[in-house]
Amino acid sequence: MLTNRDVKEYRGDHLLAQTDFFDLEGDYKIDFLGRFENLQQDLKKLNKQFSFSSPFEHHAKKNDKRLNHYSLFYTTNRRKLVERNYEKDLSALNYSFEDQKKGFQKLKNLLL
Repeated sequence: MLTNRDVKEYRGDHLLAQTDFFDLEGDYKIDFLGRFENLQQDLKKLNKQFSFSSPFEHHAKKNDKRLNHYSLFYTTNRRKLVERNYEKDLSALNYSFEDQKKGFQKLKNLLL
């Protein structure tokens, strides 16, 4: 049986606010929040805390080809879209956009 998860275009969980997965009536019921930007350190902490017999040490789907900073992907409109759709996550998880664009890149993305 074909499910939504089998279809390449399925984005399901990525379209929901991530805080909805652990927000119980405005009270976050978690005792550890791992962050992708600290993945290796967070994995070491979890392996130690739970004494895994076979530690999880790497992210299997890491894209080694993407070397650019994420902010280079976002135009002004894309950034506003993400900020609007994920306002709750950005605020609750204390995230903000960094900008590593320079000169012409900034002008180009401002116009798009």
